[in-house]
Amino acid sequence: MPLGNGFEYVRDLPDDLIAALLESPVGGIEIRRWGGAMAAPGGPAGHRDVPFSVMAGEPIEVPHATGGAFLNFLTDTSRTADAFTPAAYARLRELKKAWDPEGVLRPSHLIETE
Repeated sequence: MPLGNGFEYVRDLPDDLIAALLESPVGGIEIRRWGGAMAAPGGPAGHRDVPFSVMAGEPIEVPHATGGAFLNFLTDTSRTADAFTPAAYARLRELKKAWDPEGVLRPSHLIETE
């Protein structure tokens, strides 16, 4: 999966993933191990069960990427929904439609109502 937004979650760090990262033309790649409060279940943020993330400054291919995202690192605003559980994002859409139907509140990660 292309790392178009600079951040992807991965469940494991298999050899082919490490090889792809080492062979990429990017000058810096960061692999993080998530745990503690970040891994605690519950809440609207999704993908808390995924233990690793890969970050890069430009698009690269990331084998085994889950497609999930962490909102704080997400620069591709078209993927905002990827940072939430499906149920939580559906609820956010309902709230946005009910309380801000004119779209006055416009954060960088806009909640789509349509």
